[in-house]
Amino acid sequence: MEGYCIIGSCNGLVCLSPKQTKLIVTNPLTRELKRLTTFPYCKRLATLCWGFGYDSILDDYKAVLEFEIYPDKQLTQFYVLTLKSNIWKLVGEVKYRNIGSKTAALYDGALYWFMSNKKETVIISLDLCRDELKEIPQPDHPIYLQKRSKNHKLVIIRGCVTV
Repeated sequence: MEGYCIIGSCNGLVCLSPKQTKLIVTNPLTRELKRLTTFPYCKRLATLCWGFGYDSILDDYKAVLEFEIYPDKQLTQFYVLTLKSNIWKLVGEVKYRNIGSKTAALYDGALYWFMSNKKETVIISLDLCRDELKEIPQPDHPIYLQKRSKNHKLVIIRGCVTV
């Protein structure tokens, strides 16, 4: 699928984006696919970041959109769409902007992004079962603080969220 961006994968499903605000979820083994409702609030080209994962309480998959509503004020809103409802809903906002990868790291039912404001850099997590945002401070280690950059990425290695 040329021109598609992989948003994330979970339990054999793959979430793809053919355009900035469009999403498709597919099962490559069965070749089934579902087109998700286009995010309705994006009237202009904006910075968008994505995530995809599974909510074990609802027994449903969720696509997450991180949308910088006021980049100059560093205000980012998080919207969630469940595959069963196919409706976007606002779950929260933070006073940071994304500085890392445009797709989230998925671990243990939560999505993780690097974010920053003019004063600090944090990791923001979104618990997919509770639709709750949480701020995770960066390590307070001199070597980490000296070497951190906007090129850092979050990955999952041996069951740990890793920089």
